Amino acid sequence: MEELEPSDIKEEPEPEQIKEEQEELSISRDEEQLETDPLMDSLSHEENEVQGHVQSLDKSKLSCGRAGQSSSSSRNASVHVRSNSGDKPFTCEECCKSFRRLCHLKTHRRIHTGEKPFFCKECFKCFRESSSLRRHMMTHTGERPFFCLQCHQSFSQISNLRTHVRTHTGEKPFACKECDKSFSEKSSLRKHMTTHTGEKPFACQDCDQRFSRKSVLRTHMRIHTGEKLFSCKECHKSFSRSYSLTSHMLTHTGEKFYACKDCSKEFKHSSVLRRHMLTHKREKPFSCAECSKSFSRSYVLKNHMLAHTKEHTI
Repeated sequence: MEELEPSDIKEEPEPEQIKEEQEELSISRDEEQLETDPLMDSLSHEENEVQGHVQSLDKSKLSCGRAGQSSSSSRNASVHVRSNSGDKPFTCEECCKSFRRLCHLKTHRRIHTGEKPFFCKECFKCFRESSSLRRHMMTHTGERPFFCLQCHQSFSQISNLRTHVRTHTGEKPFACKECDKSFSEKSSLRKHMTTHTGEKPFACQDCDQRFSRKSVLRTHMRIHTGEKLFSCKECHKSFSRSYSLTSHMLTHTGEKFYACKDCSKEFKHSSVLRRHMLTHKREKPFSCAECSKSFSRSYVLKNHMLAHTKEHTI
């Protein structure tokens, strides 16, 4: 068998490089059917250099010796060359972010313009990208094509699968720079950061109370609306918060999850255990502002304050 010279052997491209090129080449047909952007006529100097490089390649089967890959069209070869060179000739005029492909810039610009040309025919929700619409459609069809190899749970989006897999691996790639606490989801890190910044961007329109999380605001709004979504199946009593229902269910089951480490006494609620622990520590955190007398429980302080109130009224 004829031996190959070292110069004849082409190096296999790295997996990350292949992935990057596949992302560059996977253009949606819907994107191309949209109206042509004026920027198409103004290719930059870098783009012209890339086109010149592509034209110098073999016309029958364009190949790039740098990565050992080939392409059947000059357009795809142009994308491939940019993926190797790192060139990003298309720049957003609003935020100066750069892209390798014009179609990616056009999609990005919709963030600034607010344009959402792709809409769902089922619920008329609109999206900036056709890929987002395709993912959304799975909520209507019930399709879940992505499976976890560990527990076989299925998901409609691959991003949700990746997040789920971290529950098996224990991976927490999102780290807080303030306290080095790590999280498996980026959204969890964002929520955590509000504990450092003190930011409370979500305001109640009825009482002006502010919250760091939108979910907490939604729960708070039920105080004003009187909405009680969580019902007990045993007695049909309803609650505005899920943990209130969980706590209520203990009255039916008789379970006591919270045990005192000092005397092994058990309680249904953590708040009752905390109050009980004060009897061991002999702490008296509730002080009277009138006479500085202290108490271990708040209701005892309230009863004590009534004595001062009567003194002032006499």
